[in-house]
Amino acid sequence: MSGAALAGLVASRLCLGLAPEFLCAQLLDTCLCKGSLDNMTCILVCFPGAPRPCEEAIRKELALDAALGRRVAGEQVPNA
Repeated sequence: MSGAALAGLVASRLCLGLAPEFLCAQLLDTCLCKGSLDNMTCILVCFPGAPRPCEEAIRKELALDAALGRRVAGEQVPNA
């Protein structure tokens, strides 16, 4: 994962209001899913200018989760 991709992932998760501990766990899980076999450590430092929770991002994430849940359940999902 490139540095830019990692920064984008962190920013998007911060906009959802994830706790730093949970975000670090997600980052490590993502690296493992991508095949990393290295010893991994994650330290997240949030400076005052870091992205804050965004209502629109949270709303979109909830809608995506609902659509994926319906798809997994075998329901038809309308195109958005």
